Amino acid sequence: AAVNGVVAVVVRIGHAGVRALLLPHVLTSVVLTHVRPRGIARPCAFVLCEVFLIVHSGGREDRHDVAVGVGGRGLIRRDCHTHAFRSPHNGEGNVVALAGRKIRVEVAILRLLDVILTLNSLRFRSVNGGNVKNTGIEVGLHWNDNIGKDFQYGANLTLAHNKNEVTKIANKDGIIHGSGSVLWEGAEECFRAEVGKPIGYFYGYKSNGIFQNQEQIDNYKGPKLNGDKTQPGDVIWADTDNSGTLDANDRTMIGNPNPDLTMGLSLNASWKAIDFSITTYGAFGQQILKCYRDFSSSPLNNYTAEIFQRWHGEGTSDKFPRLSSASSSNWNRVSDIYIEDGDYLKIKNITVGFDFKKAFKKLPVQQLRLYLTAQNLFTFTGYSGMDPEIGYGGDDYGWASGIDLGYYPSARTYMIGLNVKF
Repeated sequence: AAVNGVVAVVVRIGHAGVRALLLPHVLTSVVLTHVRPRGIARPCAFVLCEVFLIVHSGGREDRHDVAVGVGGRGLIRRDCHTHAFRSPHNGEGNVVALAGRKIRVEVAILRLLDVILTLNSLRFRSVNGGNVKNTGIEVGLHWNDNIGKDFQYGANLTLAHNKNEVTKIANKDGIIHGSGSVLWEGAEECFRAEVGKPIGYFYGYKSNGIFQNQEQIDNYKGPKLNGDKTQPGDVIWADTDNSGTLDANDRTMIGNPNPDLTMGLSLNASWKAIDFSITTYGAFGQQILKCYRDFSSSPLNNYTAEIFQRWHGEGTSDKFPRLSSASSSNWNRVSDIYIEDGDYLKIKNITVGFDFKKAFKKLPVQQLRLYLTAQNLFTFTGYSGMDPEIGYGGDDYGWASGIDLGYYPSARTYMIGLNVKF
């Protein structure tokens, strides 16, 4: 479903055309090459073309013409709806007639068109596509104290609870659809923004476990995706709309990438010339959509060790289905078998320092501090992927998060340094 605003640019050259979708409303280039009309072999030096915009507004699409021109001479900007002119190339009747929503090209001599048309940085006015409401509470606790003259310590704790909800989207169905082909090539959309739901929620099929044996299959009253061909080890798919069939209408919310609670805790202490500090961060209540391989078109590619948890006999797994040497409906659907809890607590920074100035008062400096720092030292999590602290990084969808496609985890870093103050 398109949102209001410019959703496409169409470039048509003779009988050839391309429609370039705009998300988010920025077109960097459109390229067409070697357009060869039938029966024409020799090249010529001119091109007849038009460029127009498809604009979505009020539930319908309208066309707005931008340019009509002759290649090699540059695009001639036109801001009205009907134009007819002769090509300056020769006087042999090369005419472009643009009337309303149609184009007619009459050519007396038209040979090989070798066209490269580039519209660099063609930008359009951004619009407010919807509203998001965040409600919650944040609490900060801070403590600093000392024991005797030489020992000081402090603690800082921040807790934040947040509920995220999309309250308005400026199109007819109240949905901004996510991109396809994210988890693998040809995969259906796996995230979206929808009124009444958290932004970027995960969208797909729900499972109710794994068929463990033939008796369970025979006694199952709900619809089975593979009918009589269902085997032990297949996924029991949920009929979420209670229609009696399993189809695309059964897709629903299968996870939320937004945490319910975030926490930051820092501790610091010093004794005489020695200082110590630790910083932690955690997020809890969110889910992660994880897929490191193409289960659809490449079922024989390498797996992670997690595949040992698959079903391979009665009672061995109630989440991951059996494997197959061919593409299988068990694995090639975006579903909650790819969803994991993403709770984590990270030791973000630990620093230990020694100030020689405090130990040796006669040094001719204000401070001479040697320190050792470790970053991203430990992560406490039940998540099976490489790093639970992930964004997404998908083009044009800055509001999407929590999708793990195998990005490199945060590096563990050790640093040694020296602070000198004169």
